[in-house]
Amino acid sequence: MSRTDEIARGIGVSMQQIRPGEASEGQRILVVEDNEFTRAIAGRAVEMSGRSVVTCGTAAQAYEALAVTAFDVVLVDLNLPDATGILVLSTVAAVLPNATRLLMTADAGGGRAASADHGDLIERLLLKPLGTARLLSILDDLEDI
Repeated sequence: MSRTDEIARGIGVSMQQIRPGEASEGQRILVVEDNEFTRAIAGRAVEMSGRSVVTCGTAAQAYEALAVTAFDVVLVDLNLPDATGILVLSTVAAVLPNATRLLMTADAGGGRAASADHGDLIERLLLKPLGTARLLSILDDLEDI
């Protein structure tokens, strides 16, 4: 049993349940952030830019969202209450290999260490506080790729 399977089981999710959902038109963004204020601001900014967004506060909620939607971009906080952002991004890489995986954290040292150790999972490290203009600029850049 892989570490991802062990953690998923520990938070009550079966990896068999996590299969990419149906695609829809436009850029689909998943924001996984346990801080309610940060999650709400990021979600609202993405929504106001005309993109589709789902926001979650835990890894378990993110796994539920991944089961029903094929996201283009997944933005995950490093430190979640029920798992690490690295674990979530590893699951995303397995089920949505073409999704852009972004890791955000307020802990610059921890984020850089995570990025160095797991560079294959993290396409960009974003340091918080992450302003809405910067977030939208990053998403715009990703659309142009």
